[in-house]
Amino acid sequence: MIIMGVDSALGQAGIAIINDKREVLYTLNLKTSNKDTLQYRLADLYLKAIELIQDYKVDVMVIEDNFFAKNAATVKRLANAFAAFLLAAEINRIPTVVYAPASHKAVTVRNSKATKEQTEQCVRNIFAFTGKLTDNEADALSLANCYLVKEVEKKKKEDDVE
Repeated sequence: MIIMGVDSALGQAGIAIINDKREVLYTLNLKTSNKDTLQYRLADLYLKAIELIQDYKVDVMVIEDNFFAKNAATVKRLANAFAAFLLAAEINRIPTVVYAPASHKAVTVRNSKATKEQTEQCVRNIFAFTGKLTDNEADALSLANCYLVKEVEKKKKEDDVE
């Protein structure tokens, strides 16, 4: 199983692709320029997501539900970026799962209010990752890890019932 974690944002989106053996296949801090039009920036996110989904044969996309900003303009930008990633998944007919920041941090860090630094340290340990990692990429890895943990737990429960 190939899982794509996405910390969606318009300015800097974190993307991480892992497999079910907890191997990190790819990470990216996808930046768009605020000098470009909104349409151009969204197309950039969408096209990169399509490329990665197809190149890595992604089975599921896990996206952070990050609509907690107090500023309406920020929420609007986040919603636009979120939609670009959702559309890329839908066009490729892959399922999407959405987790709140507190949910994926509770699974990965065992602390729903974990800091960016704590999240990064935990994903480094979980994935034995030594490369460069931005906060956004760390969150994307945490999202992918959360899905993997929840799927393993779900399968274990199903196996116990049988």
